[in-house]
Amino acid sequence: MSTTHFVGIDLGTSRTSIITNSGAKHTIETVVGHAKDAITKKRFNKDYLIGEEARKNRLALNMVEPLSGGVIEDDDKSKEATKLILKHVVAKAIPNKKKEDKIYAIIGVPALASTQSKKAILEVTKGFIDKVMVISEPFAVAYALDRLYETIVIDIGHGSVDLARLEGTFCTKENQITIDQAGKYLDKCITDAILEKYPD
Repeated sequence: MSTTHFVGIDLGTSRTSIITNSGAKHTIETVVGHAKDAITKKRFNKDYLIGEEARKNRLALNMVEPLSGGVIEDDDKSKEATKLILKHVVAKAIPNKKKEDKIYAIIGVPALASTQSKKAILEVTKGFIDKVMVISEPFAVAYALDRLYETIVIDIGHGSVDLARLEGTFCTKENQITIDQAGKYLDKCITDAILEKYPD
């Protein structure tokens, strides 16, 4: 008998998280490291590492951070890395999935993610997620908290800041904002300020 697994995924620039209807949760860094050469492949006994394991061994790997501003970069390397990351978190959250089981997923994206960005997510999930709904991350938060009326949700991430004004319906372009200067930008500002004062 088959089981349908319902999952929610936050595909973030810095970290990717998943939660399932059975309560399983898993978070990894949104990064893939491909082996630089045959020696690296032999050492790890695989072609690539994902998340914290990749970051820890980054000197031996060609690193790919596939998301910028919360959306998949528009190149094959980033799309493939995103697919590997999503497959990894799904496998971690549903370790005993049977072949006949189904996976239905809701994947959060920045408030004003383009149609092209949403299509890229649908592309990379083909073959291992059966049905996908792509929704605005601030709306997902408001829905989960049952705060869909007269509410403003602000999501400060690594790649983008998203703001949505909730009026009791799905969010539209008119009541959402995405700013691409977020945590990563602030990190750079702080680093630059420290190095300016203390160059050594």
